[in-house]
Amino acid sequence: MLVSPQQVRRARSLRRSNTPAEAKLWPALRNRGLSGAKARRHVPCGPWILDFAFWTEKLAVEIDGVLATIAAALGPHPGPLPKGEGEKEREGYVPLARD
Repeated sequence: MLVSPQQVRRARSLRRSNTPAEAKLWPALRNRGLSGAKARRHVPCGPWILDFAFWTEKLAVEIDGVLATIAAALGPHPGPLPKGEGEKEREGYVPLARD
């Protein structure tokens, strides 16, 4: 998927200004700190910028963002997802959210 220059700028900006939760989790994830998995932070994906993403595992981690959007994509949904909510799944990611 193509990423707009605006999304790239926003992701870079977010990398410079982590939230307290992201700052606490990132040291544990960086340098393959989680079972040897390569983590990336603030990754553009569709209309969102993921807090953390694991490319090989196709895992998206949202630590402190819009939990309702991701939670709707996590489990069985009784109807079609609202526009844009299935984007992460189309990209092959499994969303993981923690509030």
